[in-house]
Amino acid sequence: MKTIITIFFALLIFSVRAQNYEECTKKNLSRANTTVSLKGSTPGDTIFIKQNKLTEGIELELSPSIGRIIGYYVAVGCEGCDIIAIPVCGSKTEDKFFQKIKNFRNGDWLEFYRINIEINGKQYLAPEFIAYIKD
Repeated sequence: MKTIITIFFALLIFSVRAQNYEECTKKNLSRANTTVSLKGSTPGDTIFIKQNKLTEGIELELSPSIGRIIGYYVAVGCEGCDIIAIPVCGSKTEDKFFQKIKNFRNGDWLEFYRINIEINGKQYLAPEFIAYIKD
């Protein structure tokens, strides 16, 4: 009985977290006329980032800074590995993000997509972009 109750609460917590991620990563929104990039990087479709910068965490920023980032997905990929897609609420990844993905190598990539932003109280989608890992 104790095990069933534990499983029930675990499923309930997982369900609530999944709903939170759905709220900050909606897919059926209008496109915004703005760009998003990694904080400190030049906006563009493709960005290169040094592996040691990832240990500080990933933070996205709007350009121009006219609103806020609500959430996004980041897909992590490398040659010969499974792609992992991780939802993020807010503009910055949590420390748990790096526990899921370890040992980045030169040429691995991070794809940022379904980037939800808010401008003047209305939600939009920002354009996707890719960041390649460099040594």
